[in-house]
Amino acid sequence: GECDANEKYMKFKCGPACQSCHVNSLSYRCPLDPDAVDAWGPGDLNKMFEKLTAEPYLTRHSVRIESSPQLNGGPWVITMDDVVSQEEADQLIQIGADTGYKRSADVGTVKADGTWDDYFYDGRTSTTAWCSTNCDKDPHAHAVIERMSNLTGIDALNSEYLQLLRYEVGQFYNVHHDYLFASRNRQDGPRILTMYLYLNDVEAGGGTNFDKLGITVMPKRGRALLWPSVLNDSPLERDDRTTHQALPVEKGVKFGANAWFHLRDYKTASENDCT
Repeated sequence: GECDANEKYMKFKCGPACQSCHVNSLSYRCPLDPDAVDAWGPGDLNKMFEKLTAEPYLTRHSVRIESSPQLNGGPWVITMDDVVSQEEADQLIQIGADTGYKRSADVGTVKADGTWDDYFYDGRTSTTAWCSTNCDKDPHAHAVIERMSNLTGIDALNSEYLQLLRYEVGQFYNVHHDYLFASRNRQDGPRILTMYLYLNDVEAGGGTNFDKLGITVMPKRGRALLWPSVLNDSPLERDDRTTHQALPVEKGVKFGANAWFHLRDYKTASENDCT
């Protein structure tokens, strides 16, 4: 019948009728590639941060070590100034405005086909615009993305599309972790590193607080804040110490851009509906 005549459509859209529900499962559609290359092996996390906290980066970007295995026995948390120029920051803010900011969402319940629902809750009140295809064509955005890849040594394909964020007075994001357990066994693997870019100076408030480390980093135009989501010795495993929160803006507006780097190629997996 129709299951044979229109096989491609029917198998995916009418699984029960065609006895093909299995083809909708993520494991069937998106098998892991045994030859896929991981961005980090054991020890590579420390190597990256050790590189970024030495010359020429130390002086060029006024690097500040907020936390490290040597400093306090903690995870790496560093800031790097002048990673983004004023012109680049202004352009990213403009791209966000042109794209349109919408209420920020968390990852919700994972569905049978491996996708997940957006989850909106009172603990996250910012707004978001995604810098996807519109950024590929913009020279300023492209330069920022390439610079982040060059600094970290992680291929730009491993990064999610930039998440452009806007926090108005009173808006915040409660304590959370960037690691996604649902991604651990997917083609892209888990998020391993966050690079957060501050796109403007904020008159008051709006800091990024690491609740378990007693660290708060304040916004400064052009500054990048970097921290890992995984362990140095086991880059598949979550580092529970890097929970964090965006503190409320008290005066002004805070603009930022989030880059989440995955263990493996994220963008190709995303284009194939495998994330």
